[in-house]
Amino acid sequence: MNLDFQEIKGTELLTYVEKNVLSMSSIKKERSMKKGIALLMQGDPILFVDGLDYVYVPGARAWEMRSIDEPVTETTVRGPREGFVETLRTNTSMLRRKIHHPKLHIQQMTLGEMSQTEVAIAYLY
Repeated sequence: MNLDFQEIKGTELLTYVEKNVLSMSSIKKERSMKKGIALLMQGDPILFVDGLDYVYVPGARAWEMRSIDEPVTETTVRGPREGFVETLRTNTSMLRRKIHHPKLHIQQMTLGEMSQTEVAIAYLY
């Protein structure tokens, strides 16, 4: 299908792009540019469109990672040989797989004004 984009104006073009180009099911609009930049810094792809007061967030975050392995600096005699050396998401999912208890709580937050470091506190209560 050939389409002359010069003939399509304003919102018609946006509607076409949303329905035919951005066809991911998890795409969302973020109206806060500050939040959009924060999502970009956390690894989310962001689509900026000139003239719009929002950004598109496709929800396709991906990080390069390796398989879970024994940490080199921490040796154990007994028990699993896994360590928290991966991404925060991988580490928290490892905890959930190992501890099947309804009282396990994991609170995630961002610390640091400049670094915006994601941390998690895991506890049982």
